[in-house]
Amino acid sequence: MSYRHRKSRIILAAIVFPVILLAFASCATAPPKMATEEWFALLPEKSSMYIYLDRAKSSDLLDEILVSAKLLDNDVKYILSKTDKIYGTMDISGNSQPVLSIVTLGSYPASLINLRLSFSKYWEKKKYKKVYFVNKGNKLEVAFPGNSVILISQKAIEVMLENYIEPPFFKMLEPVKNDLKSSDLLIYFPAVPEGTALKDRLTKIRTTVNEIWIAGNRKRDDYELSGAFIVSTDKQAKVFAALFRLIITAWLREEKVKDIGKVLKSITVAVEGSTVRVSGFEIPEKDIVPALIKLMQKDKEN
Repeated sequence: MSYRHRKSRIILAAIVFPVILLAFASCATAPPKMATEEWFALLPEKSSMYIYLDRAKSSDLLDEILVSAKLLDNDVKYILSKTDKIYGTMDISGNSQPVLSIVTLGSYPASLINLRLSFSKYWEKKKYKKVYFVNKGNKLEVAFPGNSVILISQKAIEVMLENYIEPPFFKMLEPVKNDLKSSDLLIYFPAVPEGTALKDRLTKIRTTVNEIWIAGNRKRDDYELSGAFIVSTDKQAKVFAALFRLIITAWLREEKVKDIGKVLKSITVAVEGSTVRVSGFEIPEKDIVPALIKLMQKDKEN
């Protein structure tokens, strides 16, 4: 090939390649219109704990969750770099390590991410209704079904793809929906998981708690938390509210929290029918994931 032809091809490539990249990048679109809580429907059913994160406020917390599950690597960081909202489930496996499934929303250059994983030696391309990728090392599964949605799971990507195509109904009480819309963080237990430390603690005070949710908003390095516990009867709610300060005091001592009196002074407890609402509790961001893992661990007696 002559020098002139080689030079022409180089110039043509220099013009065409950026155009291709621009075309791929332009595939990023806004997430489809769905009610905030409906995104939970894409996750595996009957999960023990659901989590919502506003990534702009909670990126460090997301990283801590991924680190605890041994899933944070350069490819995952790249995939999540354009994420706005995260909906996930977290279950505990082996008494300590979280098992995650995540739906992320953002403005993604999906085609570029597909290309990156397609040509990576660390990922294997598969198909079930839609294309997805499996990490050859940690077995993490990732799918880009469209409309700026990414599905990530350790065990359930095919179930999530089915849910994406035909979303099932996800039941959530109105007070939980309201807190979800106004919070940087929401942790939701649709039922208290059997055989866990959380269940054991509630059983010891002879209180049947049907649902729990915790909402949080970021304040520098801390989260200001509020929570709600739905019990069986109005009478039981009053008993639970009276016992709550004893429960939280015991927990704070167990966690060796300093200045317990100051912490307790900021907490308010209110009863609304069969719901006990708690607010004014602050916790350092770095303590949230270890606390959740400890509550979700299997009770040693089981």
